[in-house]
Amino acid sequence: MELSSVKFYKENAINNIVIIANDPLVATALLRVASFWGRKCVVLSRYGCSYLRFAAACETFYEVEEEIIQHQLMRLISDLALDKTDNLFIAAGDISTRALIITASENPLKTFPLPSLSSFDNLYRKDKFSELCNLLNLPIPLTAVVEDRYGLTSFLCANAEISFPLIVKPIAMSGGIGIRVAKTPKQLQAIIDDTDYNYHPLVVQQYIDGDDIGVSLLCRAGQVHVAYVQQRTSGGDRFPHGADLVGLAKKIVTNASYTGPAHIDARIDASGKLYLIEFNARFWASVELSTYIGIDLLSMPTDLHQNIVCQGLTRYSGATFSLSHAISTIFWPSKLSRCEANRFLRLIIRDPIGSIIKKSELFRRVVCLKMRPPKYDTNLKS
Repeated sequence: MELSSVKFYKENAINNIVIIANDPLVATALLRVASFWGRKCVVLSRYGCSYLRFAAACETFYEVEEEIIQHQLMRLISDLALDKTDNLFIAAGDISTRALIITASENPLKTFPLPSLSSFDNLYRKDKFSELCNLLNLPIPLTAVVEDRYGLTSFLCANAEISFPLIVKPIAMSGGIGIRVAKTPKQLQAIIDDTDYNYHPLVVQQYIDGDDIGVSLLCRAGQVHVAYVQQRTSGGDRFPHGADLVGLAKKIVTNASYTGPAHIDARIDASGKLYLIEFNARFWASVELSTYIGIDLLSMPTDLHQNIVCQGLTRYSGATFSLSHAISTIFWPSKLSRCEANRFLRLIIRDPIGSIIKKSELFRRVVCLKMRPPKYDTNLKS
């Protein structure tokens, strides 16, 4: 595929941060972080994400076929004259992360800390992550792997180890793509009969009825340097004290000798029991929440010798970050301090378009000239 298909917007000087994006929501979150801390970025994105050029921190924007990012990344970087020693490369998404890992291992690029290829594949793949959790005796829902949707037939049998409700998802996709919940045999049969549901292999997992929670990490060589627990609720974003979840994360990171950013998804059931769900071996879509607690993640490559947070955030455990709470703080005491409210509002004010992009699927579709679904090789080999 010829690199002449690259589209270029905004003739501006090259900046120090280059974001390589195949996941627009992760890229938007990183751009919001950059704008909050007063940085500008070059964005190199797949087609279908052209609205990223409207983000406040995006000073130069390139749009290119995703296959080029996946298979010809270094050639693209060189042709665009981005291979300068002062450029810091950051990946936004699974495809771009894997491509940057491979490219940086073969070329002298300055990148945000990245995992090894084997660590990425083994932790990112949901089946491999399940195997690791079982090996380390960590809490995870009952999990099985089937070749394709036809393999789900066995779960219609009464003696299946995993009972209803259950969740079905591809082993190597992100952003909620391909996730289905079956609460009854009839709903599972509907998945089997869906001719458009062609992901393979598939993970089948006991569905945990409860609340989502996660821990966001920056690591180097098996050591956790930044960790904060976050919980997104209908009322706003919270940072509960989560020493148990941080402790589980440390065991995984140590075992894998993991380096780089990561986010672990988990759930808490009605009894309060914690279950690990999956490991995102990359930056995550809610990374901008770090600004609420004053952590500048993009400065971390030079700061990873310091442990920023390692036992949850006790001082924020009672705060819920939301627009209503932030505005009310201006006029009378609320659940947020003035400093916390200022950080929340500053994120919106510094990048209002980015805020809209994150919140509105309709906006993303309206302003995007070409909306192509992401392509990915689901037969990822470890």
